[in-house]
Amino acid sequence: MYSEKTGPRNKRTLDRVENIPLYNHMVINNDTDLDLTFHALADSTRRSMLAMLAGGQARTAGELGAPFKMSQPATSKHLKVMEKAGLVTRHKEGRQHCFIVNTDRLDAARDWIDRHAAFWSDTMARLEDLVDELETAGEEDNDSSC
Repeated sequence: MYSEKTGPRNKRTLDRVENIPLYNHMVINNDTDLDLTFHALADSTRRSMLAMLAGGQARTAGELGAPFKMSQPATSKHLKVMEKAGLVTRHKEGRQHCFIVNTDRLDAARDWIDRHAAFWSDTMARLEDLVDELETAGEEDNDSSC
């Protein structure tokens, strides 16, 4: 709508609303434990840091960042992402921050993956059986049409 006195107004269309901010709250506010875990695991540097902690021994932030030749602030950001996800636990020893792996969140992620893998495996097996059944029925129909 347009009025010469007021100028353009908010115009609603099927695909957008002009001049009105729209937010997808499912995308913005989706910080569940599992989401944070998979976000942390999505980065190869963080996965490598977790592998370094897999033995159960505490490591300092400097030790975890050293193999990657990255700055201390970059190392700190990676560790904060893992800490927010609950994958590592931080404790201070003097001036050093030491980290140890927390396997509870990894176990929860593995359980989620296992449930979905089982679902898709069963679903694909049923689909394969159905395709075989349809192919067999189709061959029988072709044989009887002589």
